[in-house]
Amino acid sequence: MRNCAFCPVRSWPKDNPLFSIVEDGKWWIDANFKETDLARIAPAVPILAAGIALVLGVILLISGNLPSDPDRINVLRGLFPLAFVEVSYLVGSIAGILLILVVRGLNRRLARAWSVTMVLLAVGLVASLTKGLDWKEALSLALALGILGMFRSAFVSKGDPVGDPEAARQLIWRLREMADQSGRRCAFYSVGSAFLPTYLDLGLSILKMGEVARVDLTGFTLEGSSKRDFRQAVNKATREGYAFEILPKIDVQAAFADLKAVSDAWLSARNGAEKGFSLGACTPAYLAQFDHAVLRHEGSGRIVAFANLMQGADRGELALDLMRHDPQGPKFAMDALFGHIMLWGKAQGFHWFSLGGAPLSGLENHRLASVWNRVGGFVRDHGERFYHFEGLRSFKEKFDPVWTPEYLACPGGFAVPQVLFEVSTLISNGVKGLVR
Repeated sequence: MRNCAFCPVRSWPKDNPLFSIVEDGKWWIDANFKETDLARIAPAVPILAAGIALVLGVILLISGNLPSDPDRINVLRGLFPLAFVEVSYLVGSIAGILLILVVRGLNRRLARAWSVTMVLLAVGLVASLTKGLDWKEALSLALALGILGMFRSAFVSKGDPVGDPEAARQLIWRLREMADQSGRRCAFYSVGSAFLPTYLDLGLSILKMGEVARVDLTGFTLEGSSKRDFRQAVNKATREGYAFEILPKIDVQAAFADLKAVSDAWLSARNGAEKGFSLGACTPAYLAQFDHAVLRHEGSGRIVAFANLMQGADRGELALDLMRHDPQGPKFAMDALFGHIMLWGKAQGFHWFSLGGAPLSGLENHRLASVWNRVGGFVRDHGERFYHFEGLRSFKEKFDPVWTPEYLACPGGFAVPQVLFEVSTLISNGVKGLVR
């Protein structure tokens, strides 16, 4: 991530809620502008939007008072009654006047002004065609719709607020108010069920993104046929001289070169790149915030696999973010590391171990389900060649986890695909990252 700094702390004041969101010295980061390289023009967006609306409003107003090409009018008369064509002149002129009137609202970043402008541009587009088949004018209006649609980015929060429930609800509303004041949308990514009523009160739609698997460590063992691969990997690692150890975060800086070498080899083998937002990246500043689990060869001291350890308060939950291994190392490295981590977590008294999410898991692909559920279910059932949806869930099922749903709360309708695109560009560190 660019132009931002992580601020690690050892504790957080009681009853003070917080969001899992990137901080850059301000309360919030405009996710879309930061990640889609629009940040440089962000201050000029209100002026540009207002200028577009003003120019097109004047064009609609003038064209509504000018005669159209007779040949085009004859074509329209064969399609619509003459009265309909004449009314289109009036409608186009009114849309032009109203566009001029909302210019001030656009310049002040008012969300309602943006919504009204989009409607007026659409009305003007239709009127341009029905009053004289003016395709150049209609094309200009369509282009303006696309440009203003890109300008309407979203504030995106990762996860639910943490803290006192009532204060958390107020914080959710505060983010919604800030988005409205800035003329932006507001979205909450990867949230649980605790605050769904509040998200609904905000007027947001709730989309199920998948499910998260969590293992109860209190009675966990590597015994049993379902965990045979992990048990064998742990034993084989021991026989071949690979030792599991916890690298304290105070020592991460000294070992960073070794960790980076493993990470670079892992990324290169997949032709991948570092991610962001909801996923960690192999950078000194990020890794230095965590203890790490590593699998190291005792003879050479070479690290062949590592994972950062995200340890919850009061040892409630243990989770992993960055898990990487050297493709040239032993094939059992990740399974051995994974098994060791869970056994270590149990020994340290952690109650839960998070296996992470299974995208699109739990979506009901039924003819009476919502459009999102049916589309998501179809992608899950037929998209195995692009992503191992079922394989990932089957892998996590080996540990008999407890599955809990996670959601995306965002504006509904046509805003959904844009929010999903913005979240994807956030995670991929820009549009270019989507294809890697």
